[in-house]
Amino acid sequence: MTQPTFVVDSRGAKYQLGKCLGEGGQGAVYAVEGGRLAAKVLAAGSKTDPKRLERQLQFLRTLDLAGIPIAQPEAVLASPHAGYIMRLLTDMSSLKQLMVPPSGTASLRRWYLDTGGLRRRLKVCGRAATALAMLHAKGLCYGDVSPANIFVSTVTTSDTVYLIDADNLRYESSPNNQPVYTPGYGAPEVVARRGFVSTLTDAHGLAVVAFATLVLVHPLQGDLVEEGDPDLEERALCGLLPWIDHPTDPANRSSRGIRERDVVLSGNLRHLASQAFGDGLSDPRKRPSASEWAEALERASRNCLVCPSCKATFYRTAESCPWCSTPRSPFLYGRLRIWDPALNDRTGGYVIGPDKHDQVVDSFALAAGDQMLIDQRLAAGHSHGHAASELLTVSFTGKGVDIQRRAPEAVLELRKPPRRHALTDAPVTLKADGDLPQTTIHLGPSDQLHRVLDLWLMGGKKS
Repeated sequence: MTQPTFVVDSRGAKYQLGKCLGEGGQGAVYAVEGGRLAAKVLAAGSKTDPKRLERQLQFLRTLDLAGIPIAQPEAVLASPHAGYIMRLLTDMSSLKQLMVPPSGTASLRRWYLDTGGLRRRLKVCGRAATALAMLHAKGLCYGDVSPANIFVSTVTTSDTVYLIDADNLRYESSPNNQPVYTPGYGAPEVVARRGFVSTLTDAHGLAVVAFATLVLVHPLQGDLVEEGDPDLEERALCGLLPWIDHPTDPANRSSRGIRERDVVLSGNLRHLASQAFGDGLSDPRKRPSASEWAEALERASRNCLVCPSCKATFYRTAESCPWCSTPRSPFLYGRLRIWDPALNDRTGGYVIGPDKHDQVVDSFALAAGDQMLIDQRLAAGHSHGHAASELLTVSFTGKGVDIQRRAPEAVLELRKPPRRHALTDAPVTLKADGDLPQTTIHLGPSDQLHRVLDLWLMGGKKS
């Protein structure tokens, strides 16, 4: 679409437009010069009613969206333009910047690393999933999940995320849930016009976004679709063709993107993708939820290590950096288990999983020089919600571990048989070669069900 030079809102305020920050099926987003604002300008011929936008703006003002990273409309544009003004952080653009390499990119792998690598992509997708999960927890559906509507920082060291297009936000039970989607990201039932937008259609769009951001290829558009008749794309998006990693049907395999899936997808993420693009294509109830994606993406990001040679990030389970083949250095492994006082006599208090082993509910990995913040969400097992209080930080120096309590009201105990004492404000240093194997940090009172943290020094080989 042709970029306008300025727009005017319904109150008569004029906004000078700067560069285009992102473009999707409904229109484009432009930076507003001289402020932390952006303008969503709908494409010419849009059937959006300005009065409907005004009503939607009033509706959004009634919602409690505190803590959710979503850019809410602040003013509706006046004719001849349709759209709205929203508040947006500076130096942001659409998620496409992490999904589509610029034309002429010589090395896909080099571009992948230069734009933040694996861990940044996991964190960005995890934050987007968390935002959607928070909306779903309020009974709201987003309606049009696509990379054009997920904005991320242009700074490669940042994982800040904002959802835009809040004008599509509505309650899931709303009778006005008409199909609105960006081509390529609509759920099969919406594309085939046999369903309406819901949290389940949001979950499909999120699955496509996460997979395409990590693997750099659309999960439903393999070589069969890319090189075949145009009608094959419609069939694929309606869920009538096998997805590109179907376990038994190779008809739609893809030769593009990051072909070594285990380099960018953890085992849990591969499982969720198989659910989403397997049975989930025809049965929306079998799709992983936004909350499940958030938990898996965030946990995967916490289990990435930084290569000391090429500075790329990779999963701790790899024996060497998959990007440059440098052997993996020793790292600190933290695992979270569940402790139940009622089981103290039988299992020492630890909850045992179906495999007869202690049930590990979360984990993280730290290379030398890295730090991990344990907050109330991680300690309690909540993947999303409002800002959580910080409990403690764990820092790995390479030779030992520094533990610093951050919340005086938190009940934290450090147990090193036969000693047991509560953490204080004074930092605790543990020697990697002697203290760690006999240290457990309890993240709750001893008479209540709670999580415990074990710390292990892992060698440079696969463990």
